[in-house]
Amino acid sequence: MNNDIKKGAIESLVLQALNDLGEAYGYQIMRHLKEKNYNFLDCEEGTLYPLLYRLESNDWVTSQEKDGVNGKTRRYYKLTSSGKLRLKDRKKEFTSFYHELKNALHLAI
Repeated sequence: MNNDIKKGAIESLVLQALNDLGEAYGYQIMRHLKEKNYNFLDCEEGTLYPLLYRLESNDWVTSQEKDGVNGKTRRYYKLTSSGKLRLKDRKKEFTSFYHELKNALHLAI
């Protein structure tokens, strides 16, 4: 799969994961994506954390450090209202793209 397509899909799925979970740290997000069987996207730490930093710099997520189990500090991420709008827009874009591509491929056959 093309890396640009993967990049857009991973962003949307991470936003959706945070929408589903409410608030989560990185490992929880990765586990959620794997539980949903999105393994084909290969969303590992080296992909996820730079994406989360970018989402935060765009004000689509906020983060906060909290004490976790055994006193270990974790950074928890949460969607902002603009992040929820971004997710809604991405869903519209993917739906439109899917229908246009489906129609184009059907006509090409």
